[in-house]
Amino acid sequence: MANDIIELRNITKIYKNGKIETPVLHGLNMTIKQQEFVAICGTSGCGKTTLLNIIGCVDMPSDGEYKIDGEIVDYKNRKKLEYYRKEMFSFIFQDFALMDKFTVEENIEMPLIAKGISRKQRKKLISHGIELVGIAECINKLPSQLSGGQQQRVAIARAVAMGNPIVLADEPTGALDEDNSNKLMDIFRLMVDDGHTIIMVTHD
Repeated sequence: MANDIIELRNITKIYKNGKIETPVLHGLNMTIKQQEFVAICGTSGCGKTTLLNIIGCVDMPSDGEYKIDGEIVDYKNRKKLEYYRKEMFSFIFQDFALMDKFTVEENIEMPLIAKGISRKQRKKLISHGIELVGIAECINKLPSQLSGGQQQRVAIARAVAMGNPIVLADEPTGALDEDNSNKLMDIFRLMVDDGHTIIMVTHD
């Protein structure tokens, strides 16, 4: 049986602007197991991205308890938060977040360099990511030379290559047509089979 990798208990998020308080999350409870593919659905402005940022330790809740892999997240421990962001989570954004002046290979490689991974191991991880999403022919191209669907695949290959167990995808199909959206879902299913946990925010 798969273990619980994400546990949220009574999570509340309130944004404050002077005396004005805007509640976004109201006592939310959620448990996600390893290798699950979870979609967080809802209309624009309902708090989906806020929840994803809390899960990814980019934002913190106003109240409640959050556990990652059975360990309570301590928001005062900056070193541990940095570890979670670097080693546990990979983000996939709707706008792809690719750097225009770098090739596909270089875009995938940069976060691996930041993690201190050796060049030999980086090559293996890049090859694995590119093979999984099927963009081997694009490896030396710039983002501007790719279609929207291909750019999204590069962003996914980058997340795969990083090897982090949890992938957080924020509206990943928002800039894609129906055909590419369906292909993206197929790739996500392959990633789950490959050992990843996928948490996807979508309004669709």
